[in-house]
Amino acid sequence: MSRNKTREEGDQEMGEQVMNNTWSTMEGVTTLAVNDNNAKGGGGGGGGGVERAMERNVVKMKKEWSRVERELGHARRREEKLTESVKEMGKKIDVMSTELESTDTIIRGLSSSFNVQTHSGGPHVS
Repeated sequence: MSRNKTREEGDQEMGEQVMNNTWSTMEGVTTLAVNDNNAKGGGGGGGGGVERAMERNVVKMKKEWSRVERELGHARRREEKLTESVKEMGKKIDVMSTELESTDTIIRGLSSSFNVQTHSGGPHVS
């Protein structure tokens, strides 16, 4: 149960990081557009400066989104590998548990066989 909770918390944390990065980028786009327009003296003129600034910032946003998508892809691949590793470990644990139960059964059988021999007058071991 705690594994699922940890995994959910990790997913939530990753989502929050992506949203924070995206929000920061969007705030940056707005700030850059306003700053570019003000630097060019565009108070109420033709608006071409704002359009160019917005176009540049849209390109920056697309690059940022591409980076975020790549990071999410890497995270998903890591998650798949970890999930596969956990499944493999679970299978190994099942096999080891079965072997342990089998060994325990054999030891109990030998132990009871030994007790029967010593109480029935069989060879006595000191």
